[in-house]
Amino acid sequence: MNRKTLQQLAVLVCLVLLNTGCVKKKEKPVTFTTFLEDLKFVEKFTKPILLKSGESSILVTPDYEAIILTSTTSGNNGFSNGYLNQTQISENIIHAGGNQYGGEDRLWLAPLGSRFTLFYKQNPIEDENWFIPKAFDATPFSLNSETSTSLSFQKEVLITNNIGTSFNIRINRDINIFSKTEIEKELNIKIGSALKHVGFQSKNTITNIGLDWSEEKGLITPWVLGMYKGNNKSTAIFPYTESDSVTTKISTYLNDIKTDRLIRKNGNVLFKTDGAYRSKIGLKPKNVLPIFGNYDGINEVLTVITFSFRKEERFLSSDDRDLESGLWNGDVINSYNNGENKDGMATFFELESAAHGKTLKSNENITHTHKTFHFTGDKKELSKLCSKLFNIELKDLYFD
Repeated sequence: MNRKTLQQLAVLVCLVLLNTGCVKKKEKPVTFTTFLEDLKFVEKFTKPILLKSGESSILVTPDYEAIILTSTTSGNNGFSNGYLNQTQISENIIHAGGNQYGGEDRLWLAPLGSRFTLFYKQNPIEDENWFIPKAFDATPFSLNSETSTSLSFQKEVLITNNIGTSFNIRINRDINIFSKTEIEKELNIKIGSALKHVGFQSKNTITNIGLDWSEEKGLITPWVLGMYKGNNKSTAIFPYTESDSVTTKISTYLNDIKTDRLIRKNGNVLFKTDGAYRSKIGLKPKNVLPIFGNYDGINEVLTVITFSFRKEERFLSSDDRDLESGLWNGDVINSYNNGENKDGMATFFELESAAHGKTLKSNENITHTHKTFHFTGDKKELSKLCSKLFNIELKDLYFD
């Protein structure tokens, strides 16, 4: 066989391999959906509201507890930042035990833990009794006001903790999208032309419209959770205040977390958010700074979250297995990493912040504000921004 024949044969083999799919073409990551794709999907089942500022947009669903479902930095064809539970949404029914639609910002109420927990419907604290209360899961908000950049919601609910204490409350949930100037002011940064951005907040107020509360019977407080798409190059970033990392206590839950998933570096706790191993971490108020975030190395999205925080206050229990320590000693911020789905595919992770506990008299209230920012674009500029906000460069976020 001469050289020309060999070359022709090699070309033929390559063509066969390409046609049979044996040579992989570069494709979008499986975690990639555009904002328009998610918008069109959600519109099949509900009537979302779109808020815009320049190229940035957020999608809010009044029917799903006024959740901020997703956002984008780059218009309709930009990456959709939030995780949507498409199975739950497409079923288009209310599930008795809880409804997990997904979304970047949903309001729950704490405490999760202690004998005062809200999540077991006055039953023994066992997995089979887990229940998401209808008060913040399946009772609609009323839309009080709407502008091109803001929404205001309200509802009144009755919720009961695990020892039978009832709380009659009014919930106000105010949502708005930020302009570029507002983002720069919020984070004390300058956003260059090489970066795209989106920023938004929820301001969540609960007002006691019943009898005075008491610690002996339990308390409740706002708690905001955001769900995002996990992948093997995604890392949560929790900066802490103590220079000596030994003094920084990391709360861990659900399953053992080894050093291939949880490390300390440059004054940060780094937690692997691949959506493939069920686990959870949290930080107590002693070590918390009012900022944390995540970097998605596949879709190249830097997420920054800030929140209202008073270090001197106490926080409600975060551990539903700890019935002895009482109402307090809870986390301020958490990240939950979900396990794989039944097909072995990565699912989601969560970034969460909670308000402190407060004994409210009748007509008193407590407010918690949770602000979310996403940045995409030039990787060097993203790394500079990450270094400014978290004292760590992108290259140092990956696990070995």
